[in-house]
Amino acid sequence: MRSLPGSGKSPTRTGRWHLLLVRRRTVLKVHTLKTSHLGAAFVAVCIASLILLALAIGGEYLERRYVRVLAPILFPAKSQGVALQKMAFGQSDLLPFYGSSELVKPAANKPSEFFQNYPTGFGVFSVGKAGATSLVLLQKLGALGSALRGKKVVISISPTWFFHPKASATYYDGNCSLLQAGELVYSPYLSFDLKRDVARRMLEYPKTLEGYPAGLYPQAARVEFPSEPSDVLRQRATRAP
Repeated sequence: MRSLPGSGKSPTRTGRWHLLLVRRRTVLKVHTLKTSHLGAAFVAVCIASLILLALAIGGEYLERRYVRVLAPILFPAKSQGVALQKMAFGQSDLLPFYGSSELVKPAANKPSEFFQNYPTGFGVFSVGKAGATSLVLLQKLGALGSALRGKKVVISISPTWFFHPKASATYYDGNCSLLQAGELVYSPYLSFDLKRDVARRMLEYPKTLEGYPAGLYPQAARVEFPSEPSDVLRQRATRAP
């Protein structure tokens, strides 16, 4: 029979039962502590999920409520984002109109002003700003995915882009949306050939792609050069323009 540590004497039956009870209580406390922590974490995750869901539903409600009010107004979140544009395509009384400086410069009979009071039953949802090149407009439309299918849209291409084989990097850098570019490159709704052609054009402006946190530059290179190994693609992604 083993002796208690430091006692030099054999434990009695009562002492052995006491040790077993102490050990059992310790195990139960540890198990209870772990269970309580897991329960608290589960509750926290549920609360966070409900908050995010409420914010998403609230955001969609606000977009749907004010999409007509925001239709003629040009601002960065509208032009560089995706949500409002998708919402506009879902409205039967709004006609999305994509363009560049013609949407900004003072002019008579601008679409947003001419159709402001719905003279023919619809209004114009203007998207774009000065310097929005054809590639930028393509990115905006390609980022919308299935929301664009079967819908009507107006695309106004500035005559300037027909006289220059390559648009100025200043124009492109100031209008390129990394969100929209990423949605286009990773889109499952577009053919590989189209994404390859767009990627080829995007690689001509490496400055805008180098800062993309998810590695849009390497992805664009992979779409453009699908058969090349990863180390070659990495060199393309990190080389100086």
